[in-house]
Amino acid sequence: MSNETISNLDLKAIYLETEAGDIYGLFSEYRLKDAVLPKGLIAYGVRHSDDDDSVPSTIEPSATVNYFGSLIVDRPLDFRGKDHIDITEWGFDEDEELSDSLKQYLDK
Repeated sequence: MSNETISNLDLKAIYLETEAGDIYGLFSEYRLKDAVLPKGLIAYGVRHSDDDDSVPSTIEPSATVNYFGSLIVDRPLDFRGKDHIDITEWGFDEDEELSDSLKQYLDK
């Protein structure tokens, strides 16, 4: 993965409804490190539950167990003193709600 660049990650727009508010970002099935991302973008790990590997359940600074994918955003997320953010609803979304700084990577 160290040779990957953001332009060949097959990114999708994703919507996540969470306890911390709605989050719009980019999703990749790859495990990402901030080093492969352009400046200003941040990658978080998305974990699935123990019971269902087809549904994301939490966002974490880095997910290693029950890995679902990576969330890319252009602002830090507020974990409100916890080690994760619970996801209550989600879906792959059209890109209307994405910031311009994220939309540009869907076209590459």
